[in-house]
Amino acid sequence: MNDNAKHNRYIIFGAGILIVIIIVIFTVLILHRNSTVTTVEGAPLQVASSRNTCSDVLGNNTATVNQTLLSYINTANKLNGKETKDQYDVVVRNNSCTNSTKTAEGTNINGQNFSYVVNNSDFIVDITDAKQSWAVNLEWTDNPNMSNGPGQIQISCPANNQLVYGDFNCQKVLDYMSIQDTILNCNYTGGATPGYAGFNSVFNPDWRIDAATLSGLQEGLNAAIGTANLDKPVGQQVTCVNAVTDNSSFSVDQQTYVSTFTFQVQFITNDGTLSAHTITFTVGSGSGRTYTLDGQGI
Repeated sequence: MNDNAKHNRYIIFGAGILIVIIIVIFTVLILHRNSTVTTVEGAPLQVASSRNTCSDVLGNNTATVNQTLLSYINTANKLNGKETKDQYDVVVRNNSCTNSTKTAEGTNINGQNFSYVVNNSDFIVDITDAKQSWAVNLEWTDNPNMSNGPGQIQISCPANNQLVYGDFNCQKVLDYMSIQDTILNCNYTGGATPGYAGFNSVFNPDWRIDAATLSGLQEGLNAAIGTANLDKPVGQQVTCVNAVTDNSSFSVDQQTYVSTFTFQVQFITNDGTLSAHTITFTVGSGSGRTYTLDGQGI
């Protein structure tokens, strides 16, 4: 009889320990779940307000953050020769979020001026299954007079000491995506003739470049680049000429009144390779115009 009682006590004691273990495991899982972004695409981003200050950041911006992060993660995987996916588990790093606000001025549809608050948040996300970390900057406003759509989002590389999985060619990914954005805006239609981007913004309004001058410049570039493209493999062919504002200049010869314009362009190939070049063209007092590419007439 005593043996049975002793046996029953052992059973009860063992069951009690098992229940405690189950409760502890369940609690840990709940805490872990509340501290993570559930998925990059589809499900809402969830952050534990007790563990960082990002709990109210996302709002209407959730879909934008999801889609943008997905693009960066998969681009990095492609460039690094890794498998891409439709969903990733993403963690908003604890204590990485900083929030700030500023006051801006706007005008409503009735022409009335008003002030509104712009929210700005910075945080770092970690993607364990992709071995990546990204810095996210989000700016948005909840003012009803302003657009209540997605805010502005910028993705950048964390500092080297913030890369918990090591370097994954983060800057290379940013450079590649910047080039791809330029190509999308380049109006390239295929074939050996490139598309053009940035030419409307590179010229100072005071330069007063006429349409005929720009047309002649493009014709010269089309001939030079198109001819060179015919002798190159498809991946090495220049598909986009992007004008940049760095190191542009303008001068006028006070004796001949010939204006000389100089600016920089980037040639972007099908495979994303970028090279820098210098364009110079002159406009005389009459209709004479000359164009050079890297010092050679075109």
